[in-house]
This record gives sequence, structure tokens and C-alpha cells, in this order.
Amino acid sequence: MENQYEMVNGDVTPNENAPRREVTAELEVQSVAPVTGSGPILPLRRLVQMLWAASCFFFVATLTGIAAGIWKSSLIGLVAFGALLMALWLARKGYVQRATAMMLGTLTLSVSYLSFLNQGIDGPGVIAFPAILLLAGMFSSRRGFLMVLALMFSVLTVILVANMQGWHVNVVSPPTPRLLIVVLAVLSMTAFFVWLVAADLRDALLRLNTENERIRESHARIDVLAHHDSLTGLPNRVLARDRFEQAVALAR
Repeated sequence: MENQYEMVNGDVTPNENAPRREVTAELEVQSVAPVTGSGPILPLRRLVQMLWAASCFFFVATLTGIAAGIWKSSLIGLVAFGALLMALWLARKGYVQRATAMMLGTLTLSVSYLSFLNQGIDGPGVIAFPAILLLAGMFSSRRGFLMVLALMFSVLTVILVANMQGWHVNVVSPPTPRLLIVVLAVLSMTAFFVWLVAADLRDALLRLNTENERIRESHARIDVLAHHDSLTGLPNRVLARDRFEQAVALAR
């Protein structure tokens, strides 16, 4: 192999005649979902799984709304279900950032509007906000997370002010089987998200501990090779010099 550096007036400079080695890396969109900014890099399958979970939630909520004759809420749930399916299609095509933005926008706006229409801050839609924040923290950047959080604060404030001023009064209805189904669906979706995050965290900690153990073993092996002969295993001159310097220092 031709040397890539040459001596010019005592300085080491790159050899222009030497062939340049190029290092290429292929990003597999099917296995990793990159998020720019301060957002994490997570497997794409996690995004797909969470999109499926959110789609199932809105599918169940839409069916229960149709069965109860709540047509406006059912229409909103149907639109959100279609938007999440579109986000799922974008994710499978590799448009991860677009899919993430559509997912967070759909969930935040639809849950906020449903809360405004139905029982306000006392309704089941409010308990879905932590799950949406979890998704924003996992797949979005810091700016996206703060935007989602600010939108939630604004929606809750508007709902409260509208009720206090009498512009829009949310009537808290008595518990019904439909309300129980919706609450259980929200809790199931949130529990599924938390379980996935906890599983990824456990795997990351396990890999980190394994890597730390390998590094410690490598350092111990390097120390042995530096102070012992590789063939006989006996101490070499480096170790003898180190012990001699320590003995002289103690004698002084």
C-alpha cells in the first residue's frame, strides 16, 4: 500500500499521489429512526408499534362513540384514525420526521378538541396528555416537545377560562360503560408506551454494563502485557523499574 504521507522540508504532509480511502456508511431506515436536534435515535419499529397502538385507541373510541350516538366525537376520532394510518404509511416509507410530526399533531389536536367538546379538564382526554408527552420526548426534538407542552397548557387554560366566563360550559356526565371503555383504552395505551420505554432502557443499561465490563477486562489485560513477558508471563524490566522507583521513593 502506498504511503499517504510524505516528508516536505521536514514536515509531514499528505501525499497527493496516494490513493484516498473513502469510508462509507449505509443508514438502514428499516432498523433505526433518526431524529435530528436533541431528540433520541430509536428503533423505527418502536414508532410503528406506537402508531399502531394510537390507531387502535382511536378505532375503539370511534366505535364506542358511534354506538352511543355521539356523532361529532366519532367523526373527529375517525379523522384522527385516518391521519394516524397515514403517519404509519409515512413511517414505513422512511419519512420518519414527517410521520412523527403527523402523529404528535394528530394526537394533540384531536385529544384537545375532544376534551373541549365533551367534559373539559374533568374528562378522560386529559389523562392521554402524559402519553403524548412521552411520545414527544422519545421521537421529537426539544423544540417539538416544548411546543406540544405549550399547546397542552394553552388548551387547558382556554377550556378553564371558557367555563369560568360561560362561553362554553362542559357538562360532566355521570359514569357510563362507554366512559369506562375510553378510560381503560387510554390507560392501556399509556401503559404500553411506558412498557416499551422501560424495555428499551433496560436493554440500554444491560449493554452499557456489558461494555464497561469488557473495557475493564481490556485494561487489566493491557496492564498485564505491559508489565509481564508475553511468552513466559514473568515480570519484565518495566515492572522491575517501576518497583525499583517505588522502593527508592519509600527509602527517601
